[in-house]
Amino acid sequence: MPPTTRRAAAAARLHQQPPAAPSTAPPPAWRKVLYEQPAGLADNYTDATFLQHLVVNAKVPQRHYWSVVQDAVAVVQQINVVAAVVVAAVQLHEVCICTLWATAQHPVVTELLCGCYALNTPCTPPPPPPPPPKSQGTLPPPLLLLLNGLVLTTLAAAYIATGQRLPGGSLARAVRQVVLLTTGVYLLSPTYGTLSRTISTDTIIALATLLFMLHLLFYDYNYPAAYVVVAGTRHTTSPPSHMSPSHPPSPSQHHNHNTSNNVERPVSLGAAIFASVLLASRLQSDMRVFAHLTYSLTLFLLSPYLLRTIRRLSFNLHVAVTILLFSLVIIMVQRVSWVGMVVHGVLCAFVCFAAPAWLIRIHKYKAKINGPWDEAVPRMRVG
Repeated sequence: MPPTTRRAAAAARLHQQPPAAPSTAPPPAWRKVLYEQPAGLADNYTDATFLQHLVVNAKVPQRHYWSVVQDAVAVVQQINVVAAVVVAAVQLHEVCICTLWATAQHPVVTELLCGCYALNTPCTPPPPPPPPPKSQGTLPPPLLLLLNGLVLTTLAAAYIATGQRLPGGSLARAVRQVVLLTTGVYLLSPTYGTLSRTISTDTIIALATLLFMLHLLFYDYNYPAAYVVVAGTRHTTSPPSHMSPSHPPSPSQHHNHNTSNNVERPVSLGAAIFASVLLASRLQSDMRVFAHLTYSLTLFLLSPYLLRTIRRLSFNLHVAVTILLFSLVIIMVQRVSWVGMVVHGVLCAFVCFAAPAWLIRIHKYKAKINGPWDEAVPRMRVG
């Protein structure tokens, strides 16, 4: 028989054989062990018990309205600090805020602000062709310098009275740093005053607004509070309201919080200082530029130390300082525009009282899912 005939006969016999019976051996058992793949199972295989370990809202803390309101006071404080810097720049620049908007060619806003101007003197925007005349302003620069000294003295007195370490390390070193910083700002004031001479006013206003919003967004509001209200009781040296006492933060959460603060704090401070420099560059004398920059540096760089110290000492004093700051800013804004005063008051009331209620209302829709797919969190004993 030829070879081709023999191969054809063997292939025919192979096709005529009955199919093999399916294997009745049980599949290999799957175990939840890292880096172990049983034979015959895919890399992403899971058994029927995989979703039995799913947990919804296991570590979501229960928020209480008044504890969230207490935390919102810090936000109100910083909004007032930003408003104080902006209003001081406006009062240093012109007698009326509508002149700023007139130079920026916003007729509708100009008419609205001029109609609501608080002073009895009439305020008429200048015609577009000639530049706006220089004015003496409604806020003298020496008053801002006096306020800077008052804030610095209060800060030093608070640290010394409480026995805490000054931000500079010692009183002599802190005074030396303040003198060096003030001298540097004074020498650079002529440069800052001409920094945005070739840029239009509306661009400066828009950019400063965005920078202040960035500052408020990235500001560290997690003050080291000496109190927290949980279920109607007040405890000392407790975590803030977003952290449940029954679920202390893990080491990874501490690491993530510190890492985010290392990024957010410089961004917030840099945005505030840049916006202050932009506002100061529109002022009409070197002394006004110097007064406004030192005033801004005092509020953005040093006032957080004072506010945190006050909150650490007493909650009642913390609220009293917030009310005092809000009242002073309202008076300053009222001297510029009634519309601004109303908007500022409504904004602070919304942030302090309405926003916490809104947060509590939508918090019940939160769904945080945990399960076997979560990343492993190392449990390390610190200290």
